[in-house]
Amino acid sequence: MSNPMQSRGEKPFPQGFVSAVLSSVILLALFAHAWGAKLSKEERRGKQIYVKTVSPSGREITARVGKSQMVAPGVSLPCINCHGHDGIGLVESGVTATTITWEELTKPYGVRHITGREHPPYTEETLARAISQGLDPAGRELDVSMPRYTMSEADMADLIAYIRRIGTVLDPGLEETSIRVGTFLPLGGRLSPMGKSMESVLKGFFEDINRGGGVYGRRLELHPVELEETAASPLEAARRLMESEDIFALVGPFVAGAEDAIASLAEELEVPVVGPFTIRPADVNLLNRFTFYIYSGITEQVRAMLIFAREKLRGPTGSAAVVYSSKETPEAVLDAAERQARKLGWKRLEKIETAGGTLSPHLFVGTLKQRDTGVVIHLGTWEEIKAMVQEADRIEWSPQLYLPGSSAGEDLFQILENWGNRVYLAYATAPLDYTGPGAKDFSRFRASRKLPERHLAAQISSYCAAKIFVEGLKRTGRQLSREKFIKAMDGMMQFETGLTPPITYNINRRIGAYGSHVLGLDFQKKSLSSEGYWIPLDIL
Repeated sequence: MSNPMQSRGEKPFPQGFVSAVLSSVILLALFAHAWGAKLSKEERRGKQIYVKTVSPSGREITARVGKSQMVAPGVSLPCINCHGHDGIGLVESGVTATTITWEELTKPYGVRHITGREHPPYTEETLARAISQGLDPAGRELDVSMPRYTMSEADMADLIAYIRRIGTVLDPGLEETSIRVGTFLPLGGRLSPMGKSMESVLKGFFEDINRGGGVYGRRLELHPVELEETAASPLEAARRLMESEDIFALVGPFVAGAEDAIASLAEELEVPVVGPFTIRPADVNLLNRFTFYIYSGITEQVRAMLIFAREKLRGPTGSAAVVYSSKETPEAVLDAAERQARKLGWKRLEKIETAGGTLSPHLFVGTLKQRDTGVVIHLGTWEEIKAMVQEADRIEWSPQLYLPGSSAGEDLFQILENWGNRVYLAYATAPLDYTGPGAKDFSRFRASRKLPERHLAAQISSYCAAKIFVEGLKRTGRQLSREKFIKAMDGMMQFETGLTPPITYNINRRIGAYGSHVLGLDFQKKSLSSEGYWIPLDIL
């Protein structure tokens, strides 16, 4: 019988073609499965050794280095420093480290290095020997720049199990067609109206991106978790999402009250956190690669107020004072204020602790007047600020007064009516940041999502967090991983959200809009002055 396909003028398939295609399809399917599969317990333990040279079991790992074979703690020489997150050798101190992907190590025809050295393919046994004794499969010495590690057999087996997978594993939350993103918000209780509007912004923004084809063909899937009204709730939610919910990153989570703890957890578990909602970013002096804040906090506002006040005086710099409550003001804020004051040449920076408002203003206001203190930055509650202003009015003392905008009460203009142009408020963001196109785009977005008029600042924060996250994904490219995403974010410079100051991140900077607005008051209009100043900051 003739082949029915020939009746349409087509040639029959060559013998063996169909079986070859089927074999290729099966191999591709197996490869795709291996590429996307998650790490086993052994491989996860091996990754910890590879990244940190720390044994999950607590056993000691040491390294012998250099020609002298001096013994050093393994933690000081992690594999990742030279071989990279993906196993592709890096250049370190003029030496190019070997690529250690399993595919490269086990080439059936052997390995030839750029130095001309050749050897047979590695096996698990010869790789263990290379790691511990510095010998390649041919028995030749490896370069002295390669440390020789001493670890238990179990740790070595875990490390090699991970090396077999390095460069082929998708990070948590990543699939070939999707990126799973987490957040946690106050979706119940007294803050639920704000939390729900933030959730609507994130969902809406990602839906718009998905309608446009996603990011390099991957859809963005939001996984929100509801915060409970307890002090530990943000940290508990962060841990749950990072450890159990298979997410690639957190975007716009509500971290208030747990900033340092959540940043440390993100660092420990290597989970990117973009645009956390808070007025107090984690201490910028902490090691922090994985958390990217949008706005500055109170520390940066105090520094900006000192810089602005110095410019306003335009003469010999006298003394300034920071009035604060020990309960509300972290030590890092005061330390930064003192360093900034020294840098600016202030003769003296007084630090007045109100002990939660129990220190009466008459006990320090007169002293500050006698010392000719020209600038006061008050970080206490509005009630404490009012008490100080009333005492200053009583003794006819009129310094420049600087306040965080978040401290100002509704009766601001009534209480400070005699202070005129001597009052300034600091804000991390202000309407001056809104560009024409940015404001229009956001207005259309809000209308399309029927967002409430209230909680505008929270909505803007969520919108910009999502926008910065998507920009980071685009800059990373198709070959997405957490590490590549972090490196792409490190290169973000002057990115325009349209609703914030330009956003810049680098390896030493994790606050995108690193600075603060300082604004005067218009007592006639009972509003902020239309003339504002953005004070950019550098790293102290």
